[in-house]
Amino acid sequence: VTLDKIPRLDTTNSSVDIDLIGIAKNNKNNNETRSAAVAFMSYNTMENLLKPDFFNTSNDTIKTMMSTVISATLPKTTNTKLTKPVNFTLKHIREFDPNGSLSCVYWNISEWIVDGCSVLKTNSSYTVCSCVHLSTFALIMQTSRPSEVLCTVISGVLHFLFLSGFVWMFIEAVLLFICVKNLSQISSKKREALSSGFLCVIGYTVPLVVVAVSVGLLPEGYGSEQ
Repeated sequence: VTLDKIPRLDTTNSSVDIDLIGIAKNNKNNNETRSAAVAFMSYNTMENLLKPDFFNTSNDTIKTMMSTVISATLPKTTNTKLTKPVNFTLKHIREFDPNGSLSCVYWNISEWIVDGCSVLKTNSSYTVCSCVHLSTFALIMQTSRPSEVLCTVISGVLHFLFLSGFVWMFIEAVLLFICVKNLSQISSKKREALSSGFLCVIGYTVPLVVVAVSVGLLPEGYGSEQ
């Protein structure tokens, strides 16, 4: 690299800016020469092992990995102390939620932690993280969990709508059966039974009764994690 600017290393979804010149000046080996080298790696599927759920926080949130997992080390370098913070630019690999909270984290034995790392800049496409040490890093977004009342209502409405669909399919089958039988003359009572108003009552009352009974017998069945 040139001796007048901090070099940048790039991978497909990330990059790092590290002051190798300053590190080299502080690094002396047995031959009294000053040098430094950096290894920068990106792991495309590491999030399946180092899951975002290993990021322990006090608040109960949904945690999503927003970047590939990366690592940066200083091989064959005696003095690995950084002269300046290292900046990582991480491209978002999932849809960005403007209401979410982003955290630059690094892997520490068995969990993701934020010590020594902070968010410098972010937008809908990428985030710049600044860290005072080298390790294995990632970008995790926290979003609030939906309200359990809300989940119960949604579950109940879905149950009602699906049941209504089945009842209306049954009504349609009855009407098709009548057409196939070619019943040209229908009594007045049967005409009343096949009126649109009466069919609407059947189509929506039957599923409503089923949902009401289900809520009464097993209210905790609605709004679960599933």
